Amino acid sequence: MAELARSGDNAIQAAEEQALIAHCQLGEQQSYAVLVERYQRFAYNVAYNLVQDEEEAADLTQEAFMRAWQALPNYRAEARFSTWLYRIVHNLGLNRLEVLQRRRRMEQQEASATADGEDDGGFSMERLAGPESDQPAQVYEQAERRKFIWQQVSSLPLQYRDIIGLYYGQQLSYEEIAAMTGQPLGTVKTHLHRAKTMLRERLAPLAPAANPTPRAGDAPPFGLAARLMRVI
Repeated sequence: MAELARSGDNAIQAAEEQALIAHCQLGEQQSYAVLVERYQRFAYNVAYNLVQDEEEAADLTQEAFMRAWQALPNYRAEARFSTWLYRIVHNLGLNRLEVLQRRRRMEQQEASATADGEDDGGFSMERLAGPESDQPAQVYEQAERRKFIWQQVSSLPLQYRDIIGLYYGQQLSYEEIAAMTGQPLGTVKTHLHRAKTMLRERLAPLAPAANPTPRAGDAPPFGLAARLMRVI
């Protein structure tokens, strides 16, 4: 009965969404604002998972919704709106990622050249300030844990990082990920298994500190870090 009820709810939501899209295709911006509000977190998460930068992800999200608005007259509902939007964000993100990677390489080269030409005797403002000692020890430790988790996720190959974000961040099923990315179901399962294995190894140092007492604002966007702790 519960499954039947969920199926009915999904059908109602799908019908409501199609009605919103139909209004959007007639140029009703108020209806589009409802869609944007509904999918803004989703789009941001997809963008952030690609570029690993909050400002760039926010900018990508805005650009994706602008592109989607312009392309909506051609939307034919052959795929779910979330799948269609995902592909827009993902394609924009891949293009932006190439630019960011070139920029980061240049910045690293410039920083390396500066370090080779200057000797500050090991002095830095970060060293002078030391750790964030004004924070309670537990808060600081949890912040460091989250940072470490994101570093490990960011270091995964892109195809694994993308699926990890959809599975843990968006909590999509294998079938939903396959439909959204256009990959065969078997490929999704294989990539997710390999990504979990890699993360389990990389997050092993956090195992003794797993499942800390939750605090407001502890998790990265939408609880991804908390869910990733389950793989170790």
